[in-house]
Amino acid sequence: MSIESNLNLIKKNISSKKVNIIAVCKHQPLKKITEAIDLGITNFGVNYLQQGQVIMSQLSKHNLTWHFIGKIQSNKLAKIVGTFDLIHSVDSIKTIARINKLSSQKNIQQKILMQLNLADEPTKSGFTIEDYKMALGQMKLYKSVELCGLMSMPPMGCGAKYF
Repeated sequence: MSIESNLNLIKKNISSKKVNIIAVCKHQPLKKITEAIDLGITNFGVNYLQQGQVIMSQLSKHNLTWHFIGKIQSNKLAKIVGTFDLIHSVDSIKTIARINKLSSQKNIQQKILMQLNLADEPTKSGFTIEDYKMALGQMKLYKSVELCGLMSMPPMGCGAKYF
């Protein structure tokens, strides 16, 4: 199936006009990414910092929104903050505090999504509901972080139960 066919199928199944499609660049050749841009995609997700930096530099002439969607490695956080428009997988208050410190140093406001582990799955990271409620109360302390929403990956086949 072509990228255009896949995109048309996705758009046909979206019931809301408020949905943003985020194309994931993981292991995709530049040709496919530029084809998606030509079809109107402007939001791109990147799993790996180094791969993302290369792709972003190659596509810098386009007005795109970049999402970091991968597991955050603490030794790479300084390069992630300020490079990506939105960081999706923020899974602890410690990470939020570090993002805040780095954002403050760079004089920016970093947008984030808090990752929830709704089913308390040991194989997934993220805030439990209780930890999320505590962290939400602390967000006012972090002036250089903008909480834009939540992200979660429910157990396979159980999505409706958790949303």
